[in-house]
Amino acid sequence: MRKLAERTKTATELIIRTINDIHDDVGNASSALSEGVGSVQNVLTLAHKVMEALQLIMAEANSSDSMVSDINSALSEQTQASTGIAIDG
Repeated sequence: MRKLAERTKTATELIIRTINDIHDDVGNASSALSEGVGSVQNVLTLAHKVMEALQLIMAEANSSDSMVSDINSALSEQTQASTGIAIDG
């Protein structure tokens, strides 16, 4: 009877350690998952900021393109006017 009680005690302690190990592993997995979710959220936030910055860059590039076109038109008009003055002069 005494040996059976000792084996039962040993088996129970092993089961308790196993359950505690599983509990710790689940806690670690949960923490890792939470960290992963946080990292994904940070990446999404950064990606959104990058998208906004690229949209601003595109808007400025389009504005610059428009200005260059206006300058080109003005230079073309000045060239025609200068040519007209030189011919008339």
